[in-house]
Amino acid sequence: MTPPPIKFAVLVLMLLVLEQAFAECNDKTVWNMTADAYQYPQQSNPLTAYYKEWWFFTYSDEASDTAFCVGYSISDPKNTNKKASSGIAGMFWPNFHQNATDIQLLGDLFNVSDFSANTHNASVSIGNTNHIKVLSETSYSLIGATHDGLLKWDLVYEQEAGACREIFQVPFVELDWISYMPSAIVTGTVVYEGKTIPIKGKGYHDHNWGVWPTSYFNWVWAQYSDESQGFSMVMGAYRLYPSKEYIGYAFIRLDSTQLKLGTLCADYFNLTPEKFATWNGHQYSIQNHVELQSTAWRLEMDYAMVSSGVNPGGVGLDLLVFEQISQFNVTFSKASGKTWQPLVRSIGLGFNEWSDVLI
Repeated sequence: MTPPPIKFAVLVLMLLVLEQAFAECNDKTVWNMTADAYQYPQQSNPLTAYYKEWWFFTYSDEASDTAFCVGYSISDPKNTNKKASSGIAGMFWPNFHQNATDIQLLGDLFNVSDFSANTHNASVSIGNTNHIKVLSETSYSLIGATHDGLLKWDLVYEQEAGACREIFQVPFVELDWISYMPSAIVTGTVVYEGKTIPIKGKGYHDHNWGVWPTSYFNWVWAQYSDESQGFSMVMGAYRLYPSKEYIGYAFIRLDSTQLKLGTLCADYFNLTPEKFATWNGHQYSIQNHVELQSTAWRLEMDYAMVSSGVNPGGVGLDLLVFEQISQFNVTFSKASGKTWQPLVRSIGLGFNEWSDVLI
């Protein structure tokens, strides 16, 4: 869809500022627990009515054939816009290989008074049953349940790769994002329809906050990791309306190596959606090809949807967020003379999102 003029103007402004914000592409900072803590108390932006903050988690487990994503969130904490709320939202796949269309949606709203958090780590509580408990710098306990009791989870996330972060700040607009666990080992249990399912899979955790016009800032996101090779990748991209071109970046972790590649780091970036599906008149991609290349590094990947659904959490952002489990085929290489030496070749499951305006 071609955006209205105001959308195009806002996006152009954002891209101009992003060029300055992302000019520094050194990815050497070690982020500690305070970077993943509750950020609202430090905010000075006067447009707090548009403030949103959420902690997002995923896992996929081949052995149990289950997958899961959930966000713990708060919006407009001071109720400036009379829309203050906290909540949990996400999706559960009870058997994503056997029945890709069987998806349990989670979307429970709470009052702001039901939310509590602190400013030194990511400990969060929403109501009496939903908690993020920080066990250590690299270990979190994630506990929760839906209002109807259909789904309960008790999981531990062990960080496998160092955090990465994007910061975007201009007057009255702020979008901050940290992938505190670009990859994680996830263990624990999920109880679904009264059946206890042991979980041992791979996971991911990030955290978003700020004041920004979400419906003018659609994103494409993908996350993949292969813990056996010490590799993880997190990609973000945005379409340059009204063209069909994208700008984007990827954070990469390979053992002790951590780096960022992207358009605004003067690197080559190409995202090509290769196949689309339609939901209620909205097109979304279900197969993509991505290439990033600097003088020293090259990332090439293809990912194709295994299962897709609309994440209930997108409603609070005025967006349709198509949450997908996909099969990834990834090659990460290092320059060696005039050729590329593959360091990682990996095929497996990852998560990705495609968003569109909710109109």
